[in-house]
Amino acid sequence: EMACEAVAVDPDLVDVAGIHILTKQVAHGYDRPLAPVSSYVLGLAVGAARARGEEVDQVALRRAIVATIEQAPPVPEEQS
Repeated sequence: EMACEAVAVDPDLVDVAGIHILTKQVAHGYDRPLAPVSSYVLGLAVGAARARGEEVDQVALRRAIVATIEQAPPVPEEQS
């Protein structure tokens, strides 16, 4: 709630449980460092939909992100 207040976002619009589900799916199913990136992308998608005056279905957005990650090529291992 404090973070939302700091950036003028209604805390009721933040789906904390959904964000945790998304980041867990990405971290464990694809690549851990991309978990926060997926949350950021979700936030951008929610903001863009709201800016267009559209209803926001965060569950559908999360599913779309996870489906994309599931289809992505494997992350290459770091070269030493």
